[in-house]
Amino acid sequence: MAVKTKRNKKARGRDKDGAVRSKPNSATVIACILLVGYSFTMIFLFIWAMFSSVKSQYDFQKNPFGFPEVWKFDNYLVALTKFRVPIDTGRRVGLPEMLLNSLIYSLGCTVVNTAVTCCVAYVTSKYKYRFSKIVYAIVIFTMVMPIVGSLPSELELARNLHLYDSFWGMFIMKANFLGMNYLIFYSAFKNLPWEYAEAAFMDGASHFKVMTKIMIPMIKPVILVVMLLAFIGYWNDYYVPMMFMPNHPVAAYGLFRYQQSTESAISTTPMKIAGCMIVFMPVFVLFLVMKNKLIGNLTVGGLKG
Repeated sequence: MAVKTKRNKKARGRDKDGAVRSKPNSATVIACILLVGYSFTMIFLFIWAMFSSVKSQYDFQKNPFGFPEVWKFDNYLVALTKFRVPIDTGRRVGLPEMLLNSLIYSLGCTVVNTAVTCCVAYVTSKYKYRFSKIVYAIVIFTMVMPIVGSLPSELELARNLHLYDSFWGMFIMKANFLGMNYLIFYSAFKNLPWEYAEAAFMDGASHFKVMTKIMIPMIKPVILVVMLLAFIGYWNDYYVPMMFMPNHPVAAYGLFRYQQSTESAISTTPMKIAGCMIVFMPVFVLFLVMKNKLIGNLTVGGLKG
């Protein structure tokens, strides 16, 4: 009986794969509590914004955290009609055109920046030569040392190169590898075994084919996550399009003008929140569509000889 009891206790301490389960330490418990609290706060703010966006100003001041007494869904209709930005040509750009501009700007910049960063990170991580270390040092240096006062020179350069006020100009300006995404791709490629490439070389594959057909597909989950985060960042960016594309306003810039407006019809807090929710919804829907593809681990198996 005693032997069976000991075996049962040992069995309880193992999972389905036979690995021994260890009790979580205090640091893990505290981290889980903080993450749960942070997640609850984000969900609460989202639900609060949804309810607040369909309230009247009187209802919001009377009960800011309760359910609406009268559901004013027409707040969104008013916000849609007031979501307009004047441009140099004299016309006013509406929300549908701004959403289209945001989609073109965000998607184009995301694809170009991710592709360039991924290729540079692959070359510098898998091919050992002196310049790869220089590239790595340049990325670290630009991340540590802030560059202040470069906006006037960037605007003048964009005008002289005919990159100003055009989507293609923004795509070319975003074709760089500087930033945290380079380090993410560099680490992902560094952990991939080079034996895959050597086996492909023996079968006659070129270096370009090894990169595009073998190495890059192996870090597909990493690429999807980086692209989603970059897309959200470009979608929420209003400052760069405002400075470099004044005649192609994006939704984030429209929201900036909407928030700064003193017009009585949209000066209340529920109306401001309704405008924020309109710009937020496309990104939220994108996340819901792609969440199953983004959740997962990058698993690289070994070679069998």
